[in-house]
Amino acid sequence: MSDQPQQLLAEMPQDHPHVLVVTINRPPANPLNLAMFAQLRDLFRSLEQNRDIRAVVLTGSGERIFCAGADVKEINERTVESSFDRSVIYRACFEALRHSPVPLIGAINGSALGAGMVLASCCDFVIAAEGARFGVPEINVGTLGGTRHAGSFIPDKMMRYMALTGETVSADDLHRVGSVLKVLPVAEVLSEALRCADGIAKKAPKMLRMMREAITLSAAMPVDEGYRLEQLFTNIAVALPESKEASQAFLEKREPKFD
Repeated sequence: MSDQPQQLLAEMPQDHPHVLVVTINRPPANPLNLAMFAQLRDLFRSLEQNRDIRAVVLTGSGERIFCAGADVKEINERTVESSFDRSVIYRACFEALRHSPVPLIGAINGSALGAGMVLASCCDFVIAAEGARFGVPEINVGTLGGTRHAGSFIPDKMMRYMALTGETVSADDLHRVGSVLKVLPVAEVLSEALRCADGIAKKAPKMLRMMREAITLSAAMPVDEGYRLEQLFTNIAVALPESKEASQAFLEKREPKFD
């Protein structure tokens, strides 16, 4: 039995039913090694079959750094062949998060750099700690990457500045441009994310998954095509029993009851 602590924690708190909290647990900087990328990939893929989970909160251990990115020491040992294999796992990990079948909330407890910022960009919305910094400083450590995901999270010119200079921006900066929903004292970040997750978990579970998928797929489409896809999802959703229950509960001014 290993005495090493788990580097990726996944738990469902008893007082937050249907909510999964995923914690990057490699303090103090919480860098991601290749095994952790693979674990994240497998975890989020498994949610497709786990109908008990209706929302996920992603956070990090400690109060300073959410995730400092990929493990630079591990990257320095790369070869051309291993770099290719590594990139496949990175890509599969980020795709699994971006296509999470359930809503994903970022409880960003500290700075999110490189792959850490990419993880934040995969979240549906982000709650960040005061003093947290965001960046894609790959240029500073002799590599590239992260800009395509970052560009879906922050304005293009801000992303270009961060990528080309290796500089970071504050959570307050990202809040001003709408990329971060709230900036709170670090002690309040997780509790606020859980409050949001609890509200989401009370919604119609099948419709939640359909809504998340429709948003993700239509984001890469022209408006007309995206709206057509959304209408298709809507026509399927309204035929579900939980759709009728939601509308009936609204009319009767009561809480809906979903299986």
